[in-house]
Amino acid sequence: KKGVLPRFLKSEQVPTVNPGPVYKAVGKTFKEEILNNDNDISMKFYAPWCGHCKKLEPIYKSVAESLKANTKLKFYEIDATKNDVEGHSVTGFPVIKLFPGKNKTNAITFEGERTEADIILSLIHISEPTRPLYISYA
Repeated sequence: KKGVLPRFLKSEQVPTVNPGPVYKAVGKTFKEEILNNDNDISMKFYAPWCGHCKKLEPIYKSVAESLKANTKLKFYEIDATKNDVEGHSVTGFPVIKLFPGKNKTNAITFEGERTEADIILSLIHISEPTRPLYISYA
């Protein structure tokens, strides 16, 4: 449309290698990877300098490892200081948002304790009833 500038959103480069169990999301691919599929998504918004984020990192990775047998549940993280995501602003760090597979427009902000047990329980609660969660114990 003439005279209208497209909205600029910050984004890191798309990772060339993204092995998981916690995948890296960036602003450029957020819509494609997170919103345009029917997977349940757990997304951690973080800042690399944040002490609470650093403390959450191994817990979040452990949750992802414990639930990796669930093919319709994916774990992502995004550096919110380097990537903008339209419609999902974050004012503090870290923030975990849960994007249910069939209702991505109504993301649920995780407000429990940042423990492995609380995060898993919240995922069981929001996951679709037809998708039981399988937990692997190391």
